[in-house]
Amino acid sequence: MEEKGKIFIGVDEAGRGPLFGSVYTSAVILPENEEYFDRSLLKDSKKFTSEKKINQVSDYIIENCNHYSIDFSSEKVIDKYNILQATQRSMHKSVYNVIEQLMNNTDNEERAIDKIQLLKSILILVDGNYFKPFTYLYKDNLYGIQHECIVKGDSLHKEISAASILAKVSRDKYIKDFVIGNPEYQERYKLLSNKGYGTKAHVEGIKQYGYSEFHRKSFKLKNI
Repeated sequence: MEEKGKIFIGVDEAGRGPLFGSVYTSAVILPENEEYFDRSLLKDSKKFTSEKKINQVSDYIIENCNHYSIDFSSEKVIDKYNILQATQRSMHKSVYNVIEQLMNNTDNEERAIDKIQLLKSILILVDGNYFKPFTYLYKDNLYGIQHECIVKGDSLHKEISAASILAKVSRDKYIKDFVIGNPEYQERYKLLSNKGYGTKAHVEGIKQYGYSEFHRKSFKLKNI
């Protein structure tokens, strides 16, 4: 996406639908100059068929993007606020962290960039059809940051693709690390293969062993 003078922050989530665990979000600012960043590597995270490849691209994004942030809302937060609001809270944290990085960038300080103009130049690109308006506090004033919701944005805009990749890789790692520390959850719910989604094997595990403390209570299935 190109628009002169704009700073694009791509935002996406991973793990809204699972019955188990946290939802992850990410926000990313990519370099404008394609000499410094190969955008051809980026696509919707769901279109990667190789775990090795998506992990490599995730590492490339982290090493070569201008700014990024990854955040999550736990199953407890999801149950307290509902999945939509929990996702929005996490997205806002990711966006806030990226804007903080941008505002505190030493390059910007050296060039004496007007910080208010910097804030006005930001456009948040969000995958999906809803985003709660975001405001940023600077010198005792609140500034509304522009945003645009884009259905299938993770396939249409590279900034969102990058965010979708970081969020998915981070959530997959969280599941893998959790199972390493709690192997009984793999035996009971087969989390490594389903990542917490309601597959047949996962549902059978719930029927046999019940819901764990890490399952989303607000996502309970009927008749179980």
